[in-house]
Amino acid sequence: MNSIIASLSVDVIAGALTPCGPKWAGAGKILISDPFSRLYWLKSGSAHVEHHGKVFDLFPGSMHLIPANSQGRYWCEDRMDLYWVHFKARILGGLELFDFFRFPYEIEIPKQERKQVEGQWKKMIDNLASEEIPDVAERDVIMRTFLLHLFKEADFSAQGEKLKCLQRFAPALSFIEKNITKEIMIGDLSASVNLQTNYFTNLFTKYFGTSPVNYINLQRIKHAQNLLQTGNMQVKEIASACGFSNQFYFSKVFRDITGLSPVKFRERESAP
Repeated sequence: MNSIIASLSVDVIAGALTPCGPKWAGAGKILISDPFSRLYWLKSGSAHVEHHGKVFDLFPGSMHLIPANSQGRYWCEDRMDLYWVHFKARILGGLELFDFFRFPYEIEIPKQERKQVEGQWKKMIDNLASEEIPDVAERDVIMRTFLLHLFKEADFSAQGEKLKCLQRFAPALSFIEKNITKEIMIGDLSASVNLQTNYFTNLFTKYFGTSPVNYINLQRIKHAQNLLQTGNMQVKEIASACGFSNQFYFSKVFRDITGLSPVKFRERESAP
């Protein structure tokens, strides 16, 4: 477990303090899913978010986590002032933290700590545009402090088996992350953890609930989502950059996983 936590990296993508009203996030009429995680803190007002089959009420004093690739709807009936940050938390060189461990989606901060937490939010948002080394370091410290609140509420005692399998398969998972743009052979993955190929496939599927091939495709599509959001590459170029030799197969896999074609996904992300 120590080696996993020591490998944790946190990347802040964007954030702000935003006044929101009834039109926030399409008033709950839009199904939202993104390849980054969200953390919310209300300065005032109230709102609601729905994901993982449950509706959560947002209110001042609570911090709310929405892991990457969570389909959900958000709405605000009146108004609120919302601190928000989009970020990625990775372990073992590139694996999504929230893909492997179950954290609470909401935690209520003790009253005596709320003023300090809100001050940390303000400090982080105020220097978000700065690339000065002290400011970047301070953002990293603050985000890790926020995640610490989640770690304290997580029940790792119930995830012992997952920890063991993650440590056992860490070389294979890291191999996938490092070679996501290339052809990946199952034999290479099994060799990285010193297992026979069929046994590796069966054990991987048992531990992770999906086959190695499906897992690789999921990681490729996550990479494709980032490219569709942040660049102007053509779909054919993105397919190749994500390890797909066939654009049509790439589009099929993308639709199967996200529910949208690559073109529709890009149009949605670029819409105001």
